[in-house]
Amino acid sequence: MLNAIIRLAYQQLRYDVRERISSDSSKQSLDKQIRLRNGNGKRFWGKMVADQWTQTGLKWLDFRDYDSYIAQLPNFMSYEEIEAIENAVENNGHELRFHRVLLDDANPELIRMFNKYNLVRVNGQSAMARQSFGRNSFMRYLRQTGVEVDFPKLRAVNRDTPTLFVRG
Repeated sequence: MLNAIIRLAYQQLRYDVRERISSDSSKQSLDKQIRLRNGNGKRFWGKMVADQWTQTGLKWLDFRDYDSYIAQLPNFMSYEEIEAIENAVENNGHELRFHRVLLDDANPELIRMFNKYNLVRVNGQSAMARQSFGRNSFMRYLRQTGVEVDFPKLRAVNRDTPTLFVRG
């Protein structure tokens, strides 16, 4: 009951905010808010209007001069710049070499039994994975850490495993 009341109050608050944004008298205050959000009070990058179908309740009606907007962003990288970095052959004059690191599994006997029976038994307790998400998370635990059964799932425990001994 309390959750329903809170949800109803939240919806009413969102509705009130949308009404205030969409009214003509508050357009100027909305402009000020957007300028402050951009961190640049000299320019206004476009006009926003209320929209009930977006997550924030606002959408751009028009957006002025996108190129100058992204030019003033401190950490914006275009797709081409990112691709050039990812496909680089050198980094600071050193040739990049990639090595595939294969690690031994932390629990090979438990993995063998899990693949065969879809069941993990540790210290007399059993846990069974359900559906593909459960299988994937069980395998991640079994490959990387020591495990204990915390029914109905696995719990990682502090144990020396090959993953811990990897050096960069």
